[in-house]
Amino acid sequence: MSNMKVFEYKFPYLSGAFKEWVLAPNREESDKFYLSFTDCGNLEGAIITEIPIESLSAYFLIDPNEPEPDEDEEDYNEEDYSGGYKKIESFKDFAERETKTQLICCNEF
Repeated sequence: MSNMKVFEYKFPYLSGAFKEWVLAPNREESDKFYLSFTDCGNLEGAIITEIPIESLSAYFLIDPNEPEPDEDEEDYNEEDYSGGYKKIESFKDFAERETKTQLICCNEF
């Protein structure tokens, strides 16, 4: 099992609920990666939270190209979708498998 953690970056002054999530071994590495990857300059005003490991299974990577179908479609299963899009996998499953610091998703696409 990977020792990676997930950090949520929220900038309340940017379009309200904009969030991004980084997988990293610790906060210092996460911040360093985020600043380099996004070229945002600094983290002033950011709310950065480590997502508790016990909560990671409630967060999902989704496929924005596969919207939720109508409920009356034959193969529809509500549990396969989150926020109107097809779930790929939970943050928990992703974090257990991956060992490289990386941006794993954002809530705007």
